[in-house]
Amino acid sequence: MKNNKDNFKYNYSTLSLDSINHSYNDVPCLKNISFDVNEGEIISLLGPSGSGKTTILRTIAGLEKISSGSISIKNNIVSGKNLFCPPEKRNIGFVFQDYALFPHLTVLNNILFGLKNSEKFRAFEVMKLLDIEKLQNFFPHQISGGQQQRVALARAIAPSPKVILLDEPFVRLDIRLREKVRDEVLHLLKVSGTTAIIVTHEAEEAMFMSDRIVVINDGKLMQIGRPSDLYNRPKSKFVAEFFGEVNLIPGTIKNGKIQTLLGKFDTKGFAEETPVNLIIRHEGIKLVDRKDNKTPHAKVLETRLLGRFSLIHLQIEKGKSKVHLHARVPGLSYLKPETIIGIEIDSVQSYIFPI
Repeated sequence: MKNNKDNFKYNYSTLSLDSINHSYNDVPCLKNISFDVNEGEIISLLGPSGSGKTTILRTIAGLEKISSGSISIKNNIVSGKNLFCPPEKRNIGFVFQDYALFPHLTVLNNILFGLKNSEKFRAFEVMKLLDIEKLQNFFPHQISGGQQQRVALARAIAPSPKVILLDEPFVRLDIRLREKVRDEVLHLLKVSGTTAIIVTHEAEEAMFMSDRIVVINDGKLMQIGRPSDLYNRPKSKFVAEFFGEVNLIPGTIKNGKIQTLLGKFDTKGFAEETPVNLIIRHEGIKLVDRKDNKTPHAKVLETRLLGRFSLIHLQIEKGKSKVHLHARVPGLSYLKPETIIGIEIDSVQSYIFPI
């Protein structure tokens, strides 16, 4: 069993990265990355810009040589010590951010490019699957961004690759089109049983598209797991903050608890006087109309409707101490500024990490 693996089970691994390292000009950019991708699984590489996500894709595709470690496809090592399989022999599809379509070729010829004569029927199969048959005689500049994205995906899928790699595939689309196209792509990948790795810097997109998510920061694997696991059970402040906006309240451990203006919270595994952060998701704060002394109360500063939910700005005051909080509540809130409201904290959506 390799490092950083969880207990997610499929039939067997299609792709395996084992302790891979990579550097640019002697500056490490990938640091001991290990994970498996199982047959038919969709994995997202999630992290901020410059964290190493695209470099991981390029090492898998064979566009970059790793410094150490190994990469295996269907149990065959394609990158490792004294061994390097060139990109064209790895049977991997790659969809780039800019789609990289040939401008002088029609849609059909773009998809046919790289297919053997015996495989050309696949071009028509994937065009039908992606509903772009009517575009086959158009050139890339004559079709929309969403249609270009589908053509790029069709070209990558047509050769029936063992793995398909997608580097920020929806970033060039506007928001409404992005939601529509990524929904289509998700269903296409699932219907075709394609094993896929998607690079994204958006947590919501990763959660929507993925069976599992690999969180990357500064070239390191921070956490890997199902979307619900990473959202509800983050293992670090970085992961917690990456999966949605949070309230961050500093504190110190005393008698096994962290004392805040919101009350005392039990802690485990922290030494006395350890400085920590109490992190509460916006939706982890529940507003209650309760006036007892056991319930902390806050003053409403502002209420803002943000589509499907409202964001409530709150402030708790105790002596000279103040804490500013945000609460996210469903629908339209009629709470007015200066209203005093009770607060409850959802323990499932609150976490304590060392500073």
